[in-house]
Amino acid sequence: MEINDRNKNKKINIAKLPKYLGNYLSNIKREMEIGELNVENDGRISLVIFDKTGSNIPTHYNVKQVDRSSSDIYVLASTQDSSAVEGVVDNELLVTPVINRKYIEYKKEHANKLENTTETIDSLGEGIRMEKFGNLREMEVLAKKRKQMLIDKKRERLDKNEVLNIVFNAFEKYENWTVRDLADFTGQPTAFIQEIVNEICNVDKKDHKSIYSLKDEYK
Repeated sequence: MEINDRNKNKKINIAKLPKYLGNYLSNIKREMEIGELNVENDGRISLVIFDKTGSNIPTHYNVKQVDRSSSDIYVLASTQDSSAVEGVVDNELLVTPVINRKYIEYKKEHANKLENTTETIDSLGEGIRMEKFGNLREMEVLAKKRKQMLIDKKRERLDKNEVLNIVFNAFEKYENWTVRDLADFTGQPTAFIQEIVNEICNVDKKDHKSIYSLKDEYK
């Protein structure tokens, strides 16, 4: 089949969205205002979705613009009878969720619906690095495997969003943790875990040991 390349020099932008956000937008059947895009003076871009359907999806996102003008990536549209180049990708917009209370509640609700089944989502599907859902026992096994992989292969630390999900699961199992125990549970460097708990936890210093518990807004 011959490909129509008449539009091969047409510059277009593409966006990569979390899978649930893509499903939400594709199910909108009528014209409506879906959100607000904000561009700061320093170039930072954020997106706020107006959830008018009551789907309870996360509403706040960061948008990263990546220049693809030198990558020669083309968008191809195909049907059963023909194929045509839609254009060449000029910019790629990576839309990732802001890790806030609404996002955490949404992920917990989604995990509960899985009823202890395990789901693996690729990096394009969720807009963040590989993420795994399952019961706490599965998370413990996964954390041990990750720790061993870090030891064996000397891997760099995991993506922060991925580690946050493991940390939140840890606090579902026990209310209080030390940084060292959390580092063992996640298989991550202690200094990295310290950065995370400083953001999301309260600290109780007793018996010469710092004990961390989640701040109320993350419970």
